[in-house]
Amino acid sequence: MIRRRGLVGRLIGLAIALALAIGLVTVVAVRWEGSDGLSAPSASVSWHGPAHVATGITFGADLAVSGEKLYLVGKGTSMEIWSSTDGTSWTADSAEGIVDSSFVPRGAVADGSGGLLVVGEALSGETQTPAIWHSSAGGVLSRATLEAPTPAEIVGVAAGTGRFVAIGDHSAPGLGAATTGAIVYSLDAWSSVDGTSWSHVSLPDSDNYEAIALTAWSGGFAAVGVSETGTSGTGFWTSSDGSSWQRSPTSLGDFGVTSLLSFGGRLVALGAIRDEAEGMIPASWISSDGRTWVESRAPIRGPAMMFDRAIVVGSDIVAVGMNHTGTEQLLVAGSGTGAPPSPASSPVASAWISTDGSDWRLVPTDPAFVIDSYMSSMTPLGDRLVVATLANQALLTYVGDIAH
Repeated sequence: MIRRRGLVGRLIGLAIALALAIGLVTVVAVRWEGSDGLSAPSASVSWHGPAHVATGITFGADLAVSGEKLYLVGKGTSMEIWSSTDGTSWTADSAEGIVDSSFVPRGAVADGSGGLLVVGEALSGETQTPAIWHSSAGGVLSRATLEAPTPAEIVGVAAGTGRFVAIGDHSAPGLGAATTGAIVYSLDAWSSVDGTSWSHVSLPDSDNYEAIALTAWSGGFAAVGVSETGTSGTGFWTSSDGSSWQRSPTSLGDFGVTSLLSFGGRLVALGAIRDEAEGMIPASWISSDGRTWVESRAPIRGPAMMFDRAIVVGSDIVAVGMNHTGTEQLLVAGSGTGAPPSPASSPVASAWISTDGSDWRLVPTDPAFVIDSYMSSMTPLGDRLVVATLANQALLTYVGDIAH
């Protein structure tokens, strides 16, 4: 059985639990008041773009900085890679060679030597096979060797101290599958010291979870997944080496997770919380140990807002989001695999800045920053940030300058 993630599914996860985990989550509600009643006047992001990179792109928009270059990975008829030094002018890296056209990229990270690691899966009929491609500094692409269950996918990759780790999930027939066709999903991790050979482990207590995000942090690596059944909320796993994993006792209900970051030695999970009045609102959770979490909510300009993506830029966390009118229906249904929601009523995106992952400043809008798609990635580029997005199969990038 092949799962092709809906655009919203990659952003909000697949399922939302019924309630917050008692005793392990503290709620902190935060509202910033500024000149417009919402924004903190001391912060702003000025956007430049969009820069047009390519057309006919159906998957990807994954960014990574390696050496002195910024790379952008996408897929049209096959995987393509572009490079830039400023996030605005892009060059197709023809030396990268041709990758199997069945490969779908899901994430990328620098290999520490000027090259790139790209993770995803190869699709063939009803089979999903996890795959990792390594692009050396000289531009030569080679497929890595990895142990893998099938059908399965890899959705993210992170670089830690002396080790790379990738996260994904696989499916297997569930109890009574012969008569009901039930499928059970569970999480997988792969680790490597050179980006070429990878070893596989299954994450404990991860049945009925789908992998969403991964990050390296002071404690090693952390991963987040969402419950397929909608009854167990968002789950977290941590590992010191990428090989031995522990499940956190915390499950966050009513939370659609989009990003997991390392910031100041702590973990910050970002996404959206369901809200009766607004449909959903952007929210974050902070943990110093991966086990207990503190929740914060961010100010909004309108209904159905969420943190779509977030990154660390210098001493700030910068998050971007847009109006997801219709997405809250998926939150209620507990599924992100259906058709994309109706287009947002306002394509002008919002940005938030935080210096601690808890207090969020909604910065003034910039009419130049328009995102009308649900598939994007972000990366820091020096003291600037770059956002990549797909709009009607056009691959676009924006560059943002932060001012305090």
